[in-house]
Amino acid sequence: MSDPAAQSNSREFREILQEVSSLREQLRAEVVLTAERFASSERAIQAALAAVKEASLKAEAATEKRFEGVNEFRYQLKDQAATFITRAELWAWLVAAVGIVIGAAVMIRHW
Repeated sequence: MSDPAAQSNSREFREILQEVSSLREQLRAEVVLTAERFASSERAIQAALAAVKEASLKAEAATEKRFEGVNEFRYQLKDQAATFITRAELWAWLVAAVGIVIGAAVMIRHW
């Protein structure tokens, strides 16, 4: 006959092995699930980075276009300002006009 203590130890040992095997399977399942979650997170991050890059390029293009418009406006103002009379030219014209008016007034008085 077999020893009751040995049978008890053998049964406990099988239960422990079964528990270890069950825990091992649970751990494998958790590892697979964690890897899937990591891969999913990585794909989401890559998609978000691509979206940010695209948005950044669009914003950069819009900014560049806006600055082109601003620069075009500045060039138009510069061209327009080049056709305006300068202060020196205006003063020369005013002095000449005043001289003509004074000369005409003097001629009228002596007439």
